[in-house]
Amino acid sequence: VPLPAPAASGSIYFYRPSDAELDREISLALKNGSQSIDVGAFESGLWKVRMRWIAKGVEYRYNTTVVLAPTKLLSL
Repeated sequence: VPLPAPAASGSIYFYRPSDAELDREISLALKNGSQSIDVGAFESGLWKVRMRWIAKGVEYRYNTTVVLAPTKLLSL
């Protein structure tokens, strides 16, 4: 997901609708404009992903739904 503005700070929140105990939050740490997340420890299935970042004092948000297989890398 290309960000509309360079991020100064932010987070990626993984929400598991079927089990809130599996939810997790990861700090946004872009490298060359993207970030890879090792989802090998995530349960497979449906996840809602909510990104939030701040650039030049403006807050941005992006929401999407993904279906994960536990041994794949997810690039956002």
